[in-house]
Amino acid sequence: MNVLLLAGDGRSLLEIVPLHSAMQQRNMRGHVVYAGGPIETRLQHGVYRELGASQPELTLHIDAVSDAQGIARAAEQFSEHLESNEPDAVAVSGASDPVLACCLAAARRGVPIIRLDAGRRGETRGQRIHVILDRLAEHLFVSDPEAMAALLGEGISKESATFVGNLFTDAVARLLDAERIERLLSVFNLKGQAFALVYLEEWRGRRTAAIELLQSVADHIQVVHLVDSMLEPLPALPGVRTIASDSLRELLILVESARMVITDADLVQEAAAFREVPCLTVGRPVVREVTVTSGCNRTVPFNPPEAARRVRHLLDESHACSAPPLWDGAVADRIVDVLVRGYGQRLAQWIAEYFIERHRARRS
Repeated sequence: MNVLLLAGDGRSLLEIVPLHSAMQQRNMRGHVVYAGGPIETRLQHGVYRELGASQPELTLHIDAVSDAQGIARAAEQFSEHLESNEPDAVAVSGASDPVLACCLAAARRGVPIIRLDAGRRGETRGQRIHVILDRLAEHLFVSDPEAMAALLGEGISKESATFVGNLFTDAVARLLDAERIERLLSVFNLKGQAFALVYLEEWRGRRTAAIELLQSVADHIQVVHLVDSMLEPLPALPGVRTIASDSLRELLILVESARMVITDADLVQEAAAFREVPCLTVGRPVVREVTVTSGCNRTVPFNPPEAARRVRHLLDESHACSAPPLWDGAVADRIVDVLVRGYGQRLAQWIAEYFIERHRARRS
């Protein structure tokens, strides 16, 4: 089977790496196409340096400010790539204008579309693209029960959607291993220590509030504040250890080893839920409701006293936190199983129809 893997952003590219690897192990051909713009440094390190992925066969260089002509040219490039590779299907991760344009090009050529992480709903414009892509897909792979409920509620048939779990957990599982965890904690002098990991993507516009938040949490537990190496760190604070790192692996190891996590980053919320670490999401809505229903994630406003109260609550009481269903680091294999089975059924049907038509021709 020959599948073209289309990634719309850096996170999608990270998820496609284990899927591409699982396909290769089953003697399936995979061609990776990246339809996004510049990739954030931490994700770039995770994809290429830490997971060791090869560069995509085709990069369309479309970012958020590209105009309609640029997107049209990218769709034309993608269409030419389809023609030269003749894939049996296009598996799509991510939702953006370029991804939608590429999927329309595939649909026009009659190439089946497979939707990865289907059923995502959220911000209005992004939701519209998610819905359209889900409608274009012949088969949908679903990450969590809430997404499956959204699809079924919109009239998608159970036969066309398969609940497989969150493909991101496969990338996390690959980046974590006991030896590296042990080594990093020793280097950071955190071995055997209880700490709260604070990782904030949008603290720069709230510098004063961020300082107050860190100090409020440090009154109850040691704080490790992870920051990107290119950013100016906050001033030294009692009980707060600042670590500058652009490594996705190091971020995930700190999530794995923390007593709790405080963040506004989607990936960190999901990693914490996968590794069953309590998480407080500050200052923004939760993207995946399943992280909340599983007991691992709670939302608080960007309000230092309220965050400190919730930290005290987490430290004083035991909380049931379990990974969401099928978030187990084995999602890529399940997807490949479905693809192989489905392709085998279509091939058998095609062969049967072929011989039936030959038999009819001979009789006539």
